[in-house]
Amino acid sequence: MSRSYMYLLRGRTPSQMMSFVLQTENGQLFVIDGGVRGDAEALLALLRKLGGPHPVIEGWFLTHVHEDHIAALTSILESRLNELEIKRLYFHFPERPFIADNEAWEIHTWDEFYAALPNYQGIKTVYQQGDRYEYPEARFEVLYTYDGSYPMNAINNSSTVLRLTTGGRRVLLLGDLGIEGGRRLLAGQGAGGLRSDVVQLAHHGQNGVEKSVYEAAAPQACLWCTPLWLWENDPGQGYNSGPWKTFEVRRWIIDELKVPLNWVAKDGDGKLILSPEELIIKPYN
Repeated sequence: MSRSYMYLLRGRTPSQMMSFVLQTENGQLFVIDGGVRGDAEALLALLRKLGGPHPVIEGWFLTHVHEDHIAALTSILESRLNELEIKRLYFHFPERPFIADNEAWEIHTWDEFYAALPNYQGIKTVYQQGDRYEYPEARFEVLYTYDGSYPMNAINNSSTVLRLTTGGRRVLLLGDLGIEGGRRLLAGQGAGGLRSDVVQLAHHGQNGVEKSVYEAAAPQACLWCTPLWLWENDPGQGYNSGPWKTFEVRRWIIDELKVPLNWVAKDGDGKLILSPEELIIKPYN
């Protein structure tokens, strides 16, 4: 029975973040995003636990150039690459002028990443929509990449959307994709083309893609990269007092689509077991 394990890491700082580790049955390791700088140590600790004192990462996949997704990797590239081996780094980011024109407050994230990258040019792949990356027990398909169409919600809408097939299951990774990107994704793939067993909720479970994307995916399980304050829509003034749309998305997924399995980062690190015979989410510690 082919079986893979996917780990959702909770944030180690108050920030929202996104960090996944995949281990296939043959022991190969993959990382999706990684979180903020303060999340790097926990990520490295998990990689060592799974892969030994000097883990080998077959592929590190980045969704978009926001600090809460890639800064942990940037810190590793800057000073800790001797602690592991990264065989291939995959990303597709807008050019610097696009960031400067649309979300100048994030330009430091772009600058820090690209400043750390020159020593690792040999391992990078800039992926394009339609690309497919095959490994013995995992396949990564690129369903959507940024083309500059959307200056609104600019960096979120530049998220690369990946579909991972492993352990006989499909996992849809939406990054922080917004409404406009979600509409284009659905139009390009068609409802049947998004069908997946597991979906990562876009933009930490609020103000991401529309309900129609989740309806098309029709998942059995959802992964929420959502800390407690965001899950409760509480900026410090009390339960459901904030501007975020988490409660709306919770209603879609839990009440209306009735997705039976949900793991939320507020509850700690989670372990997803993927096989043709079973789909299980449980705490990991």
